[in-house]
Amino acid sequence: MGLLEWLGGVKKGQYDEAIARCDVIEENLQLRSRGTEAFARLEALQTRQVEKERELSELKAENAELREITRTDVDSL
Repeated sequence: MGLLEWLGGVKKGQYDEAIARCDVIEENLQLRSRGTEAFARLEALQTRQVEKERELSELKAENAELREITRTDVDSL
Protein backbone atom coordinates (compact mmCIF):
# COMPACT_ATOMS: atom_id res chain seq x y z
CA MET A 1 0.00 0.00 0.00
CA GLY A 2 1.42 3.32 -1.02
CA LEU A 3 1.18 6.51 0.99
CA LEU A 4 -1.49 8.00 -1.23
CA GLU A 5 -3.69 4.91 -0.87
CA TRP A 6 -3.11 4.97 2.88
CA LEU A 7 -4.32 8.59 2.97
CA GLY A 8 -7.72 7.54 1.78
CA GLY A 9 -7.76 5.75 -1.51
CA VAL A 10 -6.67 8.52 -3.84
CA LYS A 11 -8.38 8.47 -7.20
CA LYS A 12 -7.58 10.25 -10.41
CA GLY A 13 -7.83 14.02 -9.99
CA GLN A 14 -7.34 13.89 -6.22
CA TYR A 15 -3.56 13.88 -6.20
CA ASP A 16 -3.28 17.62 -5.43
CA GLU A 17 -5.49 17.18 -2.40
CA ALA A 18 -3.56 14.10 -1.31
CA ILE A 19 -0.24 15.91 -1.71
CA ALA A 20 -1.61 18.82 0.32
CA ARG A 21 -2.60 16.34 3.05
CA CYS A 22 0.92 14.90 2.97
CA ASP A 23 2.34 18.40 3.32
CA VAL A 24 0.14 19.02 6.36
CA ILE A 25 1.26 15.75 7.92
CA GLU A 26 4.90 16.61 7.27
CA GLU A 27 4.45 20.08 8.76
CA ASN A 28 2.80 18.61 11.86
CA LEU A 29 5.68 16.18 12.30
CA GLN A 30 8.19 19.01 12.01
CA LEU A 31 6.27 21.10 14.55
CA ARG A 32 6.11 18.15 16.93
CA SER A 33 9.85 17.66 16.58
CA ARG A 34 10.54 21.33 17.25
CA GLY A 35 8.22 21.19 20.25
CA THR A 36 10.08 18.18 21.63
CA GLU A 37 13.41 19.98 21.20
CA ALA A 38 12.06 23.11 22.89
CA PHE A 39 10.74 21.04 25.79
CA ALA A 40 14.15 19.40 26.23
CA ARG A 41 15.83 22.83 26.29
CA LEU A 42 13.26 24.05 28.83
CA GLU A 43 13.95 21.06 31.08
CA ALA A 44 17.70 21.72 30.85
CA LEU A 45 17.18 25.39 31.75
CA GLN A 46 14.96 24.47 34.69
CA THR A 47 17.59 22.03 35.96
CA ARG A 48 20.27 24.71 35.64
CA GLN A 49 18.04 27.20 37.47
CA VAL A 50 17.60 24.78 40.38
CA GLU A 51 21.37 24.26 40.54
CA LYS A 52 22.01 28.03 40.50
CA GLU A 53 19.38 28.58 43.23
CA ARG A 54 21.06 25.92 45.37
CA GLU A 55 24.44 27.54 44.77
CA LEU A 56 23.03 30.94 45.71
CA SER A 57 21.56 29.52 48.89
CA GLU A 58 24.94 28.02 49.84
CA LEU A 59 26.69 31.33 49.16
CA LYS A 60 24.16 33.21 51.28
CA ALA A 61 24.74 30.78 54.16
CA GLU A 62 28.50 31.17 53.80
CA ASN A 63 28.11 34.95 53.71
CA ALA A 64 26.06 34.88 56.90
CA GLU A 65 28.74 32.77 58.61
CA LEU A 66 31.48 35.17 57.52
CA ARG A 67 29.50 38.18 58.75
CA GLU A 68 29.10 36.51 62.13
CA ILE A 69 32.83 35.73 62.31
CA THR A 70 33.64 39.32 61.34
CA ARG A 71 31.21 40.67 63.92
CA THR A 72 32.75 38.45 66.62
CA ASP A 73 36.28 39.52 65.64
CA VAL A 74 35.35 43.21 65.68
CA ASP A 75 33.64 42.88 69.06
CA SER A 76 36.74 41.23 70.54
CA LEU A 77 38.96 44.17 69.59
